Amino acid sequence: MSAATSFGMETPASRAVLGKNVKVTGEIRSREPLTIEGEVEGTIDVTGHLLTIAPSGNVRASIKAKQIDVLGSLQGNVEGADKIYIRNGARVVGFGTTCSTT
Repeated sequence: MSAATSFGMETPASRAVLGKNVKVTGEIRSREPLTIEGEVEGTIDVTGHLLTIAPSGNVRASIKAKQIDVLGSLQGNVEGADKIYIRNGARVVGFGTTCSTT
């Protein structure tokens, strides 16, 4: 069962995936849900969508996202997240959050 299905969110028709062997330094903007299996350093903007950091994912970034599901490693600032799921085995280091209210 995927993380999206387990929390009652719609399963997206399309989503972007950065594979395990991909390393990105810079800015990522996605207008669809994004899964990171590799390494990202910089900024990630998936405003209005789900960002999933897979167990193999290593993210050091400032993030804008509607929801974040952390199964891997996250270090950075988070803005605009309605929900952040931190899974068993995930590593989250010193991030600040600016979350919207509902």
